[in-house]
Order: sequence, then C-alpha cells, then structure tokens
Amino acid sequence: MKRTFWMFGALCCLLVFTLALFANDVYRLKYKMKEGTKLTYERTLSSEALQEMMGSEQTSESEANARVSLTSNGTDEDGNLVFTMAYDALELKIFSVQFDSTFKDPEGMVGKRIKKTIQPNGDQVQSVEVDSFKSIRFASTFTSDQELLPNLPTAKLKMNEPVTFEDVDSTRSFGGQIISKTSSEYTLVGKESRSGYDCLKIAYVGILTLEGEGSRMGMNFFMEGDGDLEGTLYFAPDEGLLVDSEGVADMEMTVAITGQQNMTIPITQTLKTRLKLVK
Repeated sequence: MKRTFWMFGALCCLLVFTLALFANDVYRLKYKMKEGTKLTYERTLSSEALQEMMGSEQTSESEANARVSLTSNGTDEDGNLVFTMAYDALELKIFSVQFDSTFKDPEGMVGKRIKKTIQPNGDQVQSVEVDSFKSIRFASTFTSDQELLPNLPTAKLKMNEPVTFEDVDSTRSFGGQIISKTSSEYTLVGKESRSGYDCLKIAYVGILTLEGEGSRMGMNFFMEGDGDLEGTLYFAPDEGLLVDSEGVADMEMTVAITGQQNMTIPITQTLKTRLKLVK
C-alpha cells in the first residue's frame, strides 16, 4: 500500500514537472524558406453580404477557390524573405439578385507571377508584378499587392499568455486605395499535429478598421468600416511554415458614391478564409 502511495506521488510530481516545462516553453515565430523551395497552398474564401440600396435590401454571396504556389528566391540583405507567387488555379463564384456567374481564371490571373518581399513575421515589404497583372473587378482580395501569408506576432509566445500586434496595410481597389488597420491579440493555446508537422496552435482575435476612396466609370467612391476578427493558425516552428489557418471577419461598412448618381450604401459582410499547405 505504501509503495502504491509513493508511486502515485511520484507520478503526480512528474506530471507537474512536465506541465511546468511545457508552460515555460517560449517561441518566437518566423517564416523560413530555403532558396529554391516551392510551397503550394489551397486558399478558400467565402463571403455573405447584405446591403441597402435605394430603399431595398440586397443580398449577395461569393466563393473563391484557389491553388497558390510560392517559390523562394532566398533572402535580401535585410533578412527579408523574397519569393515568387503565382495562382496555379482560380475559380470565383458570385451569386446575387442581379448577377449570378462563375469565373474560371478571371482576368487571366492564372500563371501570372508576382514577386513579394516579406519580413520574417509575414508583414509585406514590397509586391512587384513580374507579368502584366490586371486586378479582378469583383474582389480586392486578389489584387497583386494583397498579402497572402498571415502575419505572425513579433513578441515571444508562452502558453496561454496573450500578446498584441498592430498592422497597417493598403490595397488597390476601384481606381484608388483602401487602408486597413488591424489590432490583434494572439494566444498560444496548444500543440497539434497537422499534415505531418508538429504545429503550435495559435488563436487570435482582433479589430479591423477600413477606409479608402477611388473612382470608376465617372463616379467617386468613399468607404469606411470596422469589424471583428477571429481565427486559428497552425504553425510549424522548426520548419518556419504556416501549415493551416482559418479565420472569420464580421464587418459593418458604408460606401458613399458621388458623380452621376449620389447615394450611401450600408453593407454588412461576413468573410471566411482558409489557407492550407498541400505540398
């Protein structure tokens, strides 16, 4: 009986010791890509939107499925990662009262190359079109200067200790520019095997604000909005790879149009995204 008691005590001590070791693990996340390495991701996005126009409500849905390849060009003198990105496949579906269609290889984007430079945490430094690239009319998400890989927190991560990260990004759209500002909180919540990699599971929540303006077909556009973000990243720290990520954003926006017609359009939108490493 005494032996059982002491064995139980020893096991408890071992468990506490193991948990303490795990709790004290510290990680600083960085993307890594050896020169010549090629990664392929599947990217999916879906959107549901409700807008009020001329006294009536209109709903729309869209869905995009893409396969994206990244080929590493190594690092620059500042230690930033340089790679060439191209869509190997892209299909866009749009459903609304006035418009219902499917586009395969919209605007001839498949195969067009974009050279991107990012900091080790994923924040984009530069995006340059290698081939002539025409932005999709329907979704600013696919413009060539849009970031692909999600940002990683720059602070060290410890189990269940939130860290914050602030980011400002810009995207060309409707003949103008949209500025997005994000304030996010990342928390390391566990470890999990994904697609054969030992990954850190990182949950995030955040607040996003948008503002921008542009012009198209003789009309001027002004937009502002804000919303909430949440999602999960699965990151392999030893390899420096994003293995999987899922996120959702709920937005409230207002678009003002002036020119041939003057109107203000309130929009409520939910956007779901996923980026998964496939090879």
